[in-house]
Amino acid sequence: MGGDIVAIARAVVVFNDPRAPRNREQPSDSRNLGGVCYRIPMPRKATAATKPASAKKAEPVPDKGKAGATQSESVAAKPAAAPNGSNKPLKHLWLIDGSGYIFRAYHALPPMSRPDGTPINAVFGFCRMLTQFLDDPAIDHIAIIHDFGERTFRNEIYPKYKAHRPEPPEALVPQFPLFREANRMFGLPCIEMEGFEADDLIATYARLAVAEGADVTIVSSDKDLMQLVGDKVSMFDPIKLRKLGREAVIEKFGVPPEKVVDVQALAGDSTDNVPGVPGIGVKTAAQLITEYGDLDTLLARAGEIKQPKRREALETNAELARVSRQLVHLRDDVPVKEHPDAFDKKSPDLAKLVPWLEQQGFRSLLAEYRAMPGAPAAGEAPAAIGAPGGTTSAAATPANETAAAEGLMQAAP
Repeated sequence: MGGDIVAIARAVVVFNDPRAPRNREQPSDSRNLGGVCYRIPMPRKATAATKPASAKKAEPVPDKGKAGATQSESVAAKPAAAPNGSNKPLKHLWLIDGSGYIFRAYHALPPMSRPDGTPINAVFGFCRMLTQFLDDPAIDHIAIIHDFGERTFRNEIYPKYKAHRPEPPEALVPQFPLFREANRMFGLPCIEMEGFEADDLIATYARLAVAEGADVTIVSSDKDLMQLVGDKVSMFDPIKLRKLGREAVIEKFGVPPEKVVDVQALAGDSTDNVPGVPGIGVKTAAQLITEYGDLDTLLARAGEIKQPKRREALETNAELARVSRQLVHLRDDVPVKEHPDAFDKKSPDLAKLVPWLEQQGFRSLLAEYRAMPGAPAAGEAPAAIGAPGGTTSAAATPANETAAAEGLMQAAP
């Protein structure tokens, strides 16, 4: 993959470290990065960058029949020159599942607060992760992808989609706008779009990058993204610290990436409230799709199945399976305004970043960036930054929990 991928993952090693003090709010069900899925609060104000280029409501995706059918082309056009970047050739695009990192960091790190009382633990973990990607020479283009809010076009297809998710913890809510601030301060694209999920944006940018001949690495452990894996697209699991390719997908689902959607349509997903077909799990779904080839053929020939309960379940819930396919199928035709060629990795503006880090009380990061040429002097007033809870003195002393967590981060291999 070029470069030392273990070095890239240093920021998340601590999340698996048994020495790490855990956030007391962490639930017992830990299926994903944060242990549980929450509702995502919408940003207070949608900017032009978050709106679809068409400025229209996101339309439900039509059921194309076979899962994985090619969507229509995105409206994004390749720029003549990448704005705010060095216009490096697009060779390897890294797409970071920002929401996944956020929840993982919140549950992995102990409670931490800025001097003004604003909770900050997940933001610190997120910032530490960003520095690893900025330091890796193998990455030439990078973007952090976030979920915009709770409702998407999938709720138009199935109103119960993700409807059972709890509200995020109170201490996490004021940190959401700070993640977007962190993106800007580190000079990395922060991409989100109303009406779509982060996974749809990742699918779209991956398709656009591959069309340009680039390789794509998706940094996430989200199984829903495994349908995107291909010859030019791989995943990096930040929890197990390993690259995920075709064989890893087969190990997980029992089928190759191009058939993952059909298996998910049958098995459903309780995390996202995708119904699937009652009584059919991933293993059985994989066996059926392997035998019959695809979901449509299986449903058309359901009467041939010998097991009475399985046959009845498929015949009774055929439409539910088709709806589930629409829910799990990631759209790669989102009308994005940015082309991946614009996501050049560049050095952050230290005049903005250093005072912002000082405002948050992130001492270890401050030490790293203050040592760089052109960094502002200690105590220099930060640029105006809107943040929950007001502003803090740049010379404020960080909370003891912050120092302890920073020491643990630094000790990670």
